[in-house]
Formats: sequence, structure tokens, C-alpha cells
Amino acid sequence: MFSLEQFVFEKVAAIINEVINDGVKYAGLSFFEKLKIQKRVELATAEVIEPLVPFISREGISSDKQERLILTCVEELRPLTVNTSRLFQGSLDGQMIFDELYKNRPLPQVIVEDGLRDIYLLLFPRIATLLCKIPAAVKDWESEAWIENYRRFDELKEQLLNLFNKVDEIVVTPSKRADETLEIARKMLFQKIKIDLDLTGLGAGRPMSGKFSDFFVHPELKEVLDNKLIKEHGITTSEDSLKYFINSHRQSIIIGSPGAGKSTWVKWLQRELLSSSYGGLVFRVDLRGLSLELLPSLHQVVRESIGKHLEEDVTPEKINSWLKLQKLTFILDGFDEIGAQYRDSTLNWIREWVMVARGCYELWRSEKKRKMRGWNAKVTQVM
Repeated sequence: MFSLEQFVFEKVAAIINEVINDGVKYAGLSFFEKLKIQKRVELATAEVIEPLVPFISREGISSDKQERLILTCVEELRPLTVNTSRLFQGSLDGQMIFDELYKNRPLPQVIVEDGLRDIYLLLFPRIATLLCKIPAAVKDWESEAWIENYRRFDELKEQLLNLFNKVDEIVVTPSKRADETLEIARKMLFQKIKIDLDLTGLGAGRPMSGKFSDFFVHPELKEVLDNKLIKEHGITTSEDSLKYFINSHRQSIIIGSPGAGKSTWVKWLQRELLSSSYGGLVFRVDLRGLSLELLPSLHQVVRESIGKHLEEDVTPEKINSWLKLQKLTFILDGFDEIGAQYRDSTLNWIREWVMVARGCYELWRSEKKRKMRGWNAKVTQVM
């Protein structure tokens, strides 16, 4: 009889063990010391794989499709077991692996034919994340001379479980559930930023390790009024930021000195908003990474941010409907780092976006307020 639990564990654990056995040395250990280490690794692997089972089961797909889904994930990841150095260095995460693997090629044909695209877009980065993080934790344990301290595994388990659970908890209201594209896109964006932020520092060779929230301190933000006086009320919590920048339907400019934490804060705001009751999509556009000679349209940014594998579903009509429903938020980051020769054209481009996205919310930041003359928006300063 087909047991999904056993099948998932055996297949995923096998590829994780391939990486561990290739890069970790047990030389000098007694039989029982080695056995205890392997059992602890096996238990940690089981605990973080376990949430994948109800995730797959909830989709209501047949057992043969479940089997093909897992096998495809594993086989697509198998080439990474040949050269494991990057995995042990902690230079990859699961979403990065997915983005690189399918950047220039379509999803596996069996996934498309089985109608499993949406679940594959979420499941593959999860299994890839396990492949990155569990062997790296074992490698760290080896460098600590196999001290019987399981804190690393416990921390990793908690973070991965939290990541999976938070994504799966995202639920749209019944009135919005008909928009399946919005739902899957929101989960994809949230999972991507959770992997990027909450697992940062877990890889080997990092100077610090821990969750993003362990180190993030909300900056002190104060509003600069039209008369250039500073409004004496602080924006210091998640609730304050969502209320001020999102629920008030305002356009805002964030200014602050280099290194003040503007980019870190906007990443945090994106994550918080995606997990809130807002129910829409949040896009952070890094202006430093754009071709400033040929700036993209709003529609291009939406489609590229969601990913090419949903492009056919994200039509201009769909995007326009999201705009009308105020289900799109844009955070434009890095204006102060644009070369002076491009600032006027970039500012005009932003103004065009405002015209296109009227009724939506635009949030972007600038180091130099003087460059924003004529911009009709509230200014908030990182103090």
C-alpha cells in the first residue's frame, strides 16, 4: 500500500544523505558515536520533512501523481550532489536554486502534464532548502568536533517549520478565492522572502547565525511636514508601519543617510505586508538592478517578479483588475544610489507609474530630499 509519509521521507532523506556523506568525514569516531550522530541527523531530517506530507495531501492529487511529484523534485536536484561545495558554503538557498535551474527552461514536462505546476512552484524550493541547510548544519557540527549540542538542528527545525507553516497559513477570503493566480503568486512571493530573510546566516562560514527577526530592530521613523518641521510621533512597530504607509493609502518617500537601514526595513515591510490581512501582492523593485537606459513598465515588473512560469496567467487584464482592487503595492528601493545623469528620467518614470497605478500604493525612498522637488508625497525620515 502506498504510504506518502514513508515515500517522501525515503526519497528526500536519501538525497540529503548523499550530500552529507560526500562532504562530511566521520574518521576517528567510534561505531556508537557515528551511530548517534547519524540518528540525530535522521531525526532532524524527519522533523523538517514531516510538514511536506500534509502540504501535498491537501492538494487532493492522486497517489501516482504524488509519487511523480516527489521523484521529479529529487531528480532535478540530484546534479547538486555531484559538486557539493556551494551547498556547504551556504551560498545557495532553495529559491535561488529554483530560479537558476528554470531561468532558461520550462518546468519538467511531467509536472505540466499532471497539472502540478502550482504545487511544484512552492514544493521544489522547500525541498531544495532542506538540501542546502541540513548538510550545512552537519558540516558545522563536524567543525565543532561533534560536540553533543543539538542547538543548531533545533534552530534549523524551528525556522523551517515556521517558514512552511506561515506560507501555508496564507488564506484568502472566500470572495477572493476565485482568483487562484493571486493566491499562488502571493504564497510564492512570501515564501521567497521568508527563505531570503529568515534563513540568512544559517549557512556555514557566516559570522552570525539566527533568524532575521533576532537581529532586526525597527528604525525610528518621523514624518517631515510641509513646513519642514518634524512631526513628533514615532513609527516603531509593525502595526505602526502598516497603518501609516499602507492603510492610509498614501505615497511616501523614505529618506536617510547611507547605512541607516532603509533597504533592510523595506524588505521587512514587504514580508510583513505579505503575511498580513492585506491579501494582495507586494513588489520590491531594486532600482540599482534595473537598466536605467530602458526602464520596465509596471506590467513588466509584475510579471517578471511573479516569475515566468505564471506569465500566461498574469495577463494585462489581470494586472489591471488587481490595480482597481488595490491589490498591488510597490516599494521602489535605491533611488539615492542612481547616477545623477539618470535621476530625472527615473523620476519621470516613477511619476508615470503613479498615473498607471492610481489607487495603488507606492513606497520608495531617497537619501536626498532635494531631488524630489515637485513630488506630491509624504516624507518620512529614518532618524
